[in-house]
Order: sequence, then structure tokens, then C-alpha cells
Amino acid sequence: MYPLITVKIRALYPYGIGKPLHALFKKLHLLAKPVDGVFGLYRELPGWYAGLIYDRFQDLRHTTEHRMRISKIYEKLIPKKYQIVSTWGDPNMLRFPLIVKNRASLFTYLKRRGVFITDIWYETPVAPLRYMKKTTYKAGECPEAERVADLMVNLPLHCNVSETYAEMIARKVNIWLSSVEK
Repeated sequence: MYPLITVKIRALYPYGIGKPLHALFKKLHLLAKPVDGVFGLYRELPGWYAGLIYDRFQDLRHTTEHRMRISKIYEKLIPKKYQIVSTWGDPNMLRFPLIVKNRASLFTYLKRRGVFITDIWYETPVAPLRYMKKTTYKAGECPEAERVADLMVNLPLHCNVSETYAEMIARKVNIWLSSVEK
């Protein structure tokens, strides 16, 4: 059910229905947070989630190839000066990171145009933000990580991003970039 639920939620976000559905499914524990296991909230994964992971693992080559194609679209269409390039030469196959001066403005711009890329993973040096209180991290300990967290935007590479959709996202990002550079 997980893939079906998330596809429906994403499709309904532009109509204002996705967010309440997302909250409802989380409240009903139909959408697990696998990272919660790190902090002892889950001792083991539910059987349905373990099955989903097994299925995803079987499809890993296809998933990686898809992410590579989408990444290459962003790499080709978005100016290099905004891209974070891997120091080891291999592209990141989880997200496509950009550095922009006002990420909140970009999120708002894209959201108004039906593109939802708000990313909770790198908004703080220890991510996601909801776990910061569970750490001993103190503001100012890693000023460079804090600076990058304020500037980083991650474009999606997941299976619901088609090549056409990735091109559209890149075009919209470029329009926004050209408007803020003026």
C-alpha cells in the first residue's frame, strides 16, 4: 500500500488534499518513518515494510538507472555554478543538490507552480530537524554545515519524476534563478 498511498498523496498536494491525507495516513501508522528505528522507536520493521524493502532491493538496478537519467537532465539544464559536484566523481543518486541564496523563495516559487520539493533532510547540520533536540549539537559548532544547510535545495530523483517532469522542474528553477540574479 505504501507506494500507492504516496503516489496518491503527491498527486493531491496541488489541490490542498494531499497534506491532510498525508497527516491522516501517518496518524493511522500506514506511513512508517524508517529512520525512527535509529532512535529506538521501532525495534523491528513491520512485515509489510520489510517486504517493500525487499521489492525495492530487487529493483535496485532499474531505480539507479532512472535516478542517473534524471540527474543528468538536471546537470545538463541547470547552470553548473549552482550544482554541488561530488568530490569522488560519482553522482549522488539520492538527491540532486543545489546551492541557492534564498531557498525558501525557490520553494515558494515552485510550489505556486505545482512543484513540491521542500526537503527536510538538509535544513540543519543534524537532520532531520525533528531529531536536533535528541543530539548534543550546539549552534555554531559547525558554521560551514549550518551555512550550507541554509542554502541547499535537493531536487528529486525518485521514480515518480519522469524525464519530462525533471525537464520542467529544471526550466522552472532556471526561470527563478534568472529572476533573482537581476
